[in-house]
Amino acid sequence: MSEIQGNNSEILMMEQRSVDWFNARCGVITGSAVMRLITRTGRPCAQADGYINQLLSERLTGNVEESFISFAMQRGIDMEPEALASYMAHTNQQVKAVGFVKHNEYEIGCSPDGIGEDRGVEIKVPMPHNHVSYLRANKCPDKYYGQVQMCMWLTGKKLWDFYSYSDVMRPLSITVPYDPEWISKMVEIVIPIHDEIQKLHQQFKL
Repeated sequence: MSEIQGNNSEILMMEQRSVDWFNARCGVITGSAVMRLITRTGRPCAQADGYINQLLSERLTGNVEESFISFAMQRGIDMEPEALASYMAHTNQQVKAVGFVKHNEYEIGCSPDGIGEDRGVEIKVPMPHNHVSYLRANKCPDKYYGQVQMCMWLTGKKLWDFYSYSDVMRPLSITVPYDPEWISKMVEIVIPIHDEIQKLHQQFKL
C-alpha cells in the first residue's frame, strides 16, 4: 500500500471497499458523513450524537459497523467505472483513482472518486428521479456540499467537481470552489467533536 503526501494529509493507494480501506476508515470522521456533524449553513447538526456513538464504538471494537446496501446503492457501485469514464470524456479532466485520504494529525479522512492536477471529483450515480432533481437544480446538492469541501480541505485542491451520471440522460457536471468560510465553521465544529471522541475512547476502553 503506497502513500502519497497531500496538503495536510497522506493519500493511501488502495482499492476502495477493500479490507484495507475499511480498516483505514474505522473510527474516522469521513467526508461522506461530515454533514451528520455540520449543516450546509455551517451549524451543528442534530444527528451528531448518533454519529459520535458509531465512531466511538468502531474505535472500541476495531470494526466498522455494517451498513445496509440498498438496490440503488449497489447500482451506483456497479456503474462507477462507466461513470468515471463518462466524467473524464465529458469534462476532459484526467483523474486517478485513490483509496483514502487521511489527515496527518486528526482521525479525519475522505475517499475521493478521483484526483487530478488541479481538482478532484465526487461522482454519483443516482436513481433517475434524483438525477432529474439535480439537473433541475443545476448545482451541487446540499447533502454533498460538505463532502466536496472536506475533500478540498484534506487534499489542498481549490476546485472539486460534482458529477451526477445517468445512462439514459445527460450528465450534470458542477465545479465547486473551495469555501473558506464554510471550512472555518467545519473546523470549529468537527475538531472539538474529534477531540471528545479521542477522550471518550481513552475513558471507555478496557
